Amino acid sequence: MDNALLLVVAIAAIGFVIIRRFMGTPLVAKDVFLAPLLFLGIGLWSIRKVAHWEVIDASMLAIGLVAGLIFGGIRGTTTLIYTRDGLLHQRYRPSTLLVWGLGLAVSGGLYVIGHQFGAGEHSHSPMLSLGVSLLGEMVTCGVRALSTGKPFSPPKDGREYDGLVQTLNKIKAPESPGTLTESPTFRQAVDTLVTHHRRDSTVAPK
Repeated sequence: MDNALLLVVAIAAIGFVIIRRFMGTPLVAKDVFLAPLLFLGIGLWSIRKVAHWEVIDASMLAIGLVAGLIFGGIRGTTTLIYTRDGLLHQRYRPSTLLVWGLGLAVSGGLYVIGHQFGAGEHSHSPMLSLGVSLLGEMVTCGVRALSTGKPFSPPKDGREYDGLVQTLNKIKAPESPGTLTESPTFRQAVDTLVTHHRRDSTVAPK
């Protein structure tokens, strides 16, 4: 796929994600932790045939990816995390949409600046940028979700990824009355997980 088609696909994917999550949606583990890897894979595949990279090309791509990661991470701190029927759900807030808008504006600005300095089309990969952005959101939103101790919602197709679920169960805080249950901040989430794992590490094995 060329960049133009990938751009259309990326815009459609972003629109789908924003609309769906703004309305509120179950927080499914594979959507949070595996979807970014899918987009990253597609993005890397899209630039696989580039035989020669100029310094300006590599520089603008790197700057764009770092910016996408940062905005994605910030976006993940603004998402409302809540429980319904004992399962985790998420919903975008107006502030989340603002961060999306700022991130897209910065990405577009970098694209224009890059071309002004002679960067090629491959210096801006829409799917790779989307994947990195979702990766940043995965880190902050995922950590916040894990700190609640509540179970992720099951996927609609019923296909659970046992390895992923087992790994997340080892990382997440235990579900208890004292555990955060409603939309913790990223700092609260980190403190909760760190405290939990420090406590576990000090307990001598029987």
